[in-house]
Amino acid sequence: MSSNQNSTVNTNVITSSPDFLSDFASGLVYLVLNALIIPFTLLLGSFTNLLNIVVYHRMGLKDTVSVAFFSLSLSDLVYLLIHISNFIGSVVLFVDELAGEQITETFVRLINPFFPYIMMWYASWPYDISVLTTVFISLQRCLCIALPFRFKSLFTRERTVFVIGFIYVYVTSSYTLIFTTFSLITVVNPQTNASVLFLSYDKDGAIKETVFYWMNRILLQIVAQIAIFLNVLILATSLARSAKFRQNARRNITLDQESTSCSTSDLNSKFSSGPRQNSTDSKSKMITKSQMEHSADTSSALSGKEVQVIKSVTLVAVLFLLTNLPANILFCVNRFVPGFSMGGDYSNTFVAFYTLRTEIEIVNASVNFFVYYHCNTKFRNATRQLVGKLLRRQLDVV
Repeated sequence: MSSNQNSTVNTNVITSSPDFLSDFASGLVYLVLNALIIPFTLLLGSFTNLLNIVVYHRMGLKDTVSVAFFSLSLSDLVYLLIHISNFIGSVVLFVDELAGEQITETFVRLINPFFPYIMMWYASWPYDISVLTTVFISLQRCLCIALPFRFKSLFTRERTVFVIGFIYVYVTSSYTLIFTTFSLITVVNPQTNASVLFLSYDKDGAIKETVFYWMNRILLQIVAQIAIFLNVLILATSLARSAKFRQNARRNITLDQESTSCSTSDLNSKFSSGPRQNSTDSKSKMITKSQMEHSADTSSALSGKEVQVIKSVTLVAVLFLLTNLPANILFCVNRFVPGFSMGGDYSNTFVAFYTLRTEIEIVNASVNFFVYYHCNTKFRNATRQLVGKLLRRQLDVV
């Protein structure tokens, strides 16, 4: 009896799963994110990025900031559209399983299991473009602060277009290499005599994919994370310094106004104190005025339009840091915790966190419009004009 109990206990210990999430909990997270939150975010992000592209195009793309944000919106839009196609494919497969029959036989074979895998690589392509564009934008603003007198000659609109174009060409060419390492081939199943699609690698495909994954998906993300973090520190420091200068300038202006509004009796007493006292007061006023002008000049270098640009770039960079961090954490846990992968001991937790990470990245590609609208007065006015024009056109049609 005791031996049977021990045997039962040992069997339970061996077969019990160490996963933190049950099948139900993992499935619930997956269902809520993929059926509700992700579709809404995809639609919102597609609309906002399309609006970004139209507004910046209407503004003329005359400066480096407009060109960079236009490019970022374009790559974010492509990223979201690829995810939408992946979502549509998953819906087709789900409906097919519910119906018990194949709606489109070839398409269903393609998306199960190869379609999500292939689309993962295609979605990574515009995402990497957005990553490098964000690094370039933040670095550009940092150099604007470090080299204020050389910045305009160093970063012209034409050079910005060249750098952005180089980013697109570099990332696209690197992904073209990985896309050519695998292909879909048709294999006949001898038992059913039916044609089945399989993913075929060339002889060095697996090695190329591993090297590419570490270079573009891991090293690039970590280096970008560090670079943008350092740039954000510099930008945040410059904003704090600018705010301090403006505060000092206001204080000096207030003191100067108070000193000029003194009474006539005070002025007479100062004049009667002799030329030495007048000279001292004059020097004091000159110093105060010099300090005030210095503070105002320093503040004006980072005021108005420039402060708006730095704020928008800083917010975009901070959003990237926060939304890209889960991907780096997921990678580290996947590499250093055995079983934290699809089909492993922690498969449920992995699926839940991977889906959550995807949603966070989609959010990052969707919310930049609100940053531009909040921080950029010119963008905000152009958006209002565009929306007002569209509304008036709709009212005229009705």
